Amino acid sequence: MKSKMFLIVVILGINNTLFAAIENLDEVIARKARYSTNTWPANKLEDANNNYIWQPESLCYTDVTTGHEVWVLVHAPDIEQVFSREHGSNVWSFDGSRVGFFNNSESNGRPTSKPSPGSNYNWRWVVNTDGTGLKLCEGYGRSGIPFEGFSWAHTENAYYAFGSGSAEASDSANYKLFKNVVGSNNIITGSLVLDTSSVNTYKKDMVKDGISTDDSHAVFRDFTERSLSTPNPINCAATYFAALKPAPALNSWWGNARHIGPSTGGWSDPYGDHLSSYENRFHDVWSPGPAGSWIMGQYSGGGLFNIFKSNGSAGDGGPLWQDWNGSSFGANEIAVISCDGTPANPYGTTYFGHPVWDRWGKYALIGTYTDSPAPGTRIYNYSNHSLESNYPLNNNVYDGQHHSWTGWTDYVIGVHPTSYIIYSNKWNGNYSSAFQVVNTHLTYVGNYNAYPRPSQSPDGTKVAFAASFLNNTSDGYPSILYAVVYYPAPPVNINAAKNGSNVRLSWTRPSYTTRGWPNEGSDPAPKSREIKGYHIWVSDNGETGWTEAFADIVLTEYCDLSQINSTVKYYAVTSEEHGGLESRKLSAVLQVTLDGSGNVTVSQYASEGKTGFWTTLPPSPGSSGSINFTYLDWLADKSKPAYYGVTSVDRQGNESASASVTPLGSANGNILEWIKPDDSKIRYFNIYYSGNGAPPADQKYRIASISVGTKSGGITFGNYNQLDLLKRVVAYPNPYNPKTAKNSTLKFANLLGMSLKMSVYNTEGKLIKEVSDTNISWDGKNQEGELVGRGIYYVVISNSSGDSVIRKVALVK
Repeated sequence: MKSKMFLIVVILGINNTLFAAIENLDEVIARKARYSTNTWPANKLEDANNNYIWQPESLCYTDVTTGHEVWVLVHAPDIEQVFSREHGSNVWSFDGSRVGFFNNSESNGRPTSKPSPGSNYNWRWVVNTDGTGLKLCEGYGRSGIPFEGFSWAHTENAYYAFGSGSAEASDSANYKLFKNVVGSNNIITGSLVLDTSSVNTYKKDMVKDGISTDDSHAVFRDFTERSLSTPNPINCAATYFAALKPAPALNSWWGNARHIGPSTGGWSDPYGDHLSSYENRFHDVWSPGPAGSWIMGQYSGGGLFNIFKSNGSAGDGGPLWQDWNGSSFGANEIAVISCDGTPANPYGTTYFGHPVWDRWGKYALIGTYTDSPAPGTRIYNYSNHSLESNYPLNNNVYDGQHHSWTGWTDYVIGVHPTSYIIYSNKWNGNYSSAFQVVNTHLTYVGNYNAYPRPSQSPDGTKVAFAASFLNNTSDGYPSILYAVVYYPAPPVNINAAKNGSNVRLSWTRPSYTTRGWPNEGSDPAPKSREIKGYHIWVSDNGETGWTEAFADIVLTEYCDLSQINSTVKYYAVTSEEHGGLESRKLSAVLQVTLDGSGNVTVSQYASEGKTGFWTTLPPSPGSSGSINFTYLDWLADKSKPAYYGVTSVDRQGNESASASVTPLGSANGNILEWIKPDDSKIRYFNIYYSGNGAPPADQKYRIASISVGTKSGGITFGNYNQLDLLKRVVAYPNPYNPKTAKNSTLKFANLLGMSLKMSVYNTEGKLIKEVSDTNISWDGKNQEGELVGRGIYYVVISNSSGDSVIRKVALVK
């Protein structure tokens, strides 16, 4: 049976009296003032009974400038959470189902019960793309340095990290490389891959793109400067090249000080502000492409960008500098490809502003600080050391902001240098076709964590970024969000054929690039990584009346459909990602005709692109179903009554009418409960709040968006008022017949595992039976085991706190 809480669908029409706020999130912005007056019940939001997963902190809103869908994934009150402190890092797991980030537990951390984060800082956390599964990482290498990103693998949901192999109370001795596999419920299992203690025990970390795109190689560095045998005799850190497959091994390593500059005429540097003392460490370093055979590094003291081969002919086994000979840097073991000096480097390329590399290691998206004919966003071609002619994002704009190209896609990402709006465009397109994705609302006040630092998802359908407008401390403590760049593409190559008595529909996973992989010219384009499955749509006329053929998602690239002879049906398919995004347009539509003998004729009725095929509103929460959802709202205005509404939102973005939800009392805030309708299309629920009457289903009043994949949501018994819990207990069946085989026991719903005492009394007040258990029931017998007579009985249910409720039961025979 369902909870005694009733949900009423209401028609709302009250006036909007809230002030205008960022993104029309009036109530969310107003709540920032309550961070200091309402206690954050962090220990009640982390569910110890469900793998220490936190209540989702997700909120979906529509960007008022761009119209794009935006999700707040991680947001805690005035807490520092970052996925990187540098640009161009990847935060997405290989299939886009998860985002990894860091929480600075040293300065202002997120408390957690297990695994204990100790007193260190920059602990790794993970969250599912739909907002569920938020938790601290177990495994090894849990602490890290968020300069180069999370170091996700590219062929499985796993990440690589350095640790000491201990309880990770300190990251000062992280010299062992671990692979951490992220399983169901985001439980993480770590295993040792490579122990570098035979070389040294210095603290190490991955470089950007440090895991090769086939997961066969790794490139990492240390942070300790010391005396090494290098061409430039200064104290420096080192860079390491290792194999991960088939057998892990450290292939080579060398000190960073390579003595770059002309070998004659002293140290007169023609390539900009590069001094020998700058070579102690890299400020930025990448290992682009599939092979892990070279890196691009920028030294910490200057703007010079250089290419370094993984090994070479220098005395320490590293790459050797050779002067420019008019066409190359000798054997090109080291090559200057960008600088900010005059004259320019021999290749003539401009200074690289915040470069990021594609997955092929061929092109870099850069901001050109100075350029001819104009500054802007450009594409550097590594194969011939030249700049492509187009400006994909900005032209005649000083592009000093961050970029991203971590997806297997033709689209690139960049932040506008003055508006801080994230833009996207095809890498080979012109800036006039670039489009706005999301406004990050950056108001930089000097905190290095403030920058959005966008990170493109594997298919390019989403971009993660940091934003601080939800917190009071301005740019100091950002939250983690993502915006939809474009919705997932439907599958391609749709076909139908007879398969026994059925029609078999088949298709192919789509691609988001025209470039072959890994060989751009000869290999097929890489297929989508983020698509979880597919939905089959059926129509009688190919235009209207589209319905889903199956309630469940199809995980294969084919399905069998039953179609009656002498009929015509129209079929199309959409894709759904792990995070719940579904194609907003249909695949090509097939017309499938079966004659009277069952022979099939197939033709394409319409090309890909039909929209608006499903516009029916989903049912409101509470109308039917059996799945209970809970949410603890700790930020309601304590000086006013609390009114809530919950809506259902389906995969096509259709939102139901609002259902009124009466909160349950709690010392930690207001607890909301609702029931999911029996509709497989529902993707998430929006929660609305007001202190002045029933809230409209309007973004101004929205406070949370909770995925249908949410489990307990972190709500534990400690959150509830215990008497409120007892009031929800229901006795059934009532009337009750102990002689009926089907209903021989009187049961109780909504016990929730509580330890309770049940006392049964007759109408004269005599105690008949008493039981203490977490799953109480009554078999119609007294304490001596004898079946009692028919009549009215009173069942008193009490808890250890002395609270009790009475249920009147009629026993019949």
